[in-house]
Amino acid sequence: MESKTMILQTDNGDNPPIQLENFAVFYPVTRVLFKAKADEDIFIYYGNPRVASPSYDLSLVADQLLAADRTTATLATQEQLRKSSWRENQMPGKGGVVFWGILAVVVLVLLVIISRLLPKASPPP
Repeated sequence: MESKTMILQTDNGDNPPIQLENFAVFYPVTRVLFKAKADEDIFIYYGNPRVASPSYDLSLVADQLLAADRTTATLATQEQLRKSSWRENQMPGKGGVVFWGILAVVVLVLLVIISRLLPKASPPP
């Protein structure tokens, strides 16, 4: 269960009340429970902010996971599969040079069309 509220009760007794302000509590997740075949290599991929978080219904397999023999897994050395490109490091929605170039051309074309549709100013009499 996840909650943004934590209740802390103290018995002040003879002591003055405790004043708590602006603090945060972090509880790191240090365990991963999964089921895999013993002869398979397992890979953990991470670090792509554009990938959505997985969504599982663990109630479907909870009995199998809890009844399976548990083995401790250890991590090998971390390795980078491929170098990230300049385009992948951009923030989503920022666009690229080609996008902004095409947008500038479209705006210029529209301004030329609008200027030709406007009536010409007549010379003063």
